Amino acid sequence: MGIAFQRVTLEGEYAFYGPFTVEVAPSYYFGVPLSSRDGYSVGGAGVNGKFGWYFERNALDGWFVKGVLDYSRFSASSDFDKVSFGETTLGALIGNQFYFGQDGGFTISSSIGLGVAPGAKGHLLQVGGTDPQGRLFQCQDGGPISTNASACPGGSTLRLLGQFALGYTF
Repeated sequence: MGIAFQRVTLEGEYAFYGPFTVEVAPSYYFGVPLSSRDGYSVGGAGVNGKFGWYFERNALDGWFVKGVLDYSRFSASSDFDKVSFGETTLGALIGNQFYFGQDGGFTISSSIGLGVAPGAKGHLLQVGGTDPQGRLFQCQDGGPISTNASACPGGSTLRLLGQFALGYTF
């Protein structure tokens, strides 16, 4: 789901013992959908690790379940303000992977799961001058209050996790 969500990821998965695998995936974020419409831009980088178990006892082929640990660092900026923050996500995925060929080949993998970001909170970012109507802006999680037009990047504690990947197995 990388490009659709303005993220590029390169991942590597290694079968180290029977049906068990370990995966590392660095990511580069080049935006957040709709943030430019709201007057700010977001960029960042992160890395996630996964520990997997394949049900059919043949690693890298078939149904799997994976535990996920992800850390990402973001920087959000507007013409008026800049804020940086990090987020950690813990979760689990269930999915399927298969490849074409006898001993490897072209691979297709997809998965879905849930994650939680402990301590995630919105970060108040000024995106405009003082509001002419005198309205107060505050992130939903009760952060600081501002009289400037503001946005709240980050903040969701529960995460929907998913992956669709094309690759090569060898």
